Amino acid sequence: MTYSGPGKYVLWIWENGSVRTRYTFATREEMFLFEARHVEAERAAAAAVRIQLLAEAVVALVAAPQPLTAEEARAAAAAEGIVPASSGETSGFGGA
Repeated sequence: MTYSGPGKYVLWIWENGSVRTRYTFATREEMFLFEARHVEAERAAAAAVRIQLLAEAVVALVAAPQPLTAEEARAAAAAEGIVPASSGETSGFGGA
């Protein structure tokens, strides 16, 4: 914010180290109100982006295949004709 003489309050909006926009106001109060609204709008937009990303992550997690239980794995192996190994392996499946 800068004061440039009677009736000239200037608000500079910076982004990435350079001036993005410059606004001029007749009163300090008008400038402060604009700044508060601008900051709030940016916060709301950033929050909306975070919420959208979170929602997409939740959908991806829910859509991800769930691991099989031991019973489901045995049933799938049997359905595919995979026979448990007869060796002393703890899982019952060769090489696993």
